[in-house]
Amino acid sequence: MSTPNFWDSLPATIEHGGGFMRMSVRALRQLDGAGALKVNVVARIESELAARKIGHLPSAIPRDQDTVVLLYNQDKNNLGLVLHLAHQLARGRGDDGQPASTLVSTLDLALQQYRSAVPTPGAKP
Repeated sequence: MSTPNFWDSLPATIEHGGGFMRMSVRALRQLDGAGALKVNVVARIESELAARKIGHLPSAIPRDQDTVVLLYNQDKNNLGLVLHLAHQLARGRGDDGQPASTLVSTLDLALQQYRSAVPTPGAKP
């Protein structure tokens, strides 16, 4: 069965990487303790991630264990939050049914912190 300590430490591991990280589906399966990547195993992995507010792209964990997925923290003010908001926008609705206009406003606010890091065209360094 799954390794609770791994699942519980995963949000901090992702946070340490800036709010997102890549991981193979094979590694998720192994950390879950499953021998085969069956439908119920994928559902359990997705449930463990969701319970810890960890999103993933693609939005459904593939059953191909050689696939690499992007994991991100959904509830921290970092690039993981930006990814989460962009993912919700791509779906056309928020997790709680928020309209796209609300998501765009929230995404704009989340992106403000990165705006100062982008040089203004024509500005001297």
